[in-house]
Amino acid sequence: MPRYDYLCGSCQERFELKLSFSAEIEQPCVKCGSEAQRQFVAVPVGFKGSGWDVYDIGKKGHSAGVSTKTVH
Repeated sequence: MPRYDYLCGSCQERFELKLSFSAEIEQPCVKCGSEAQRQFVAVPVGFKGSGWDVYDIGKKGHSAGVSTKTVH
């Protein structure tokens, strides 16, 4: 189940809830019981490894998009 961040408009409490996809967007504040609003938070993404493929452009000795081979 996904986790969602919420902010209460009354007491400014920030909290996280684990809810199903079909759950209502509006949820009561865990501190005061007032209606809290769901917050949108950017999820950090990290790519590990040397690249997507052995033919990646970013390797040393290659300029972006330019082939080093001569075609006859």
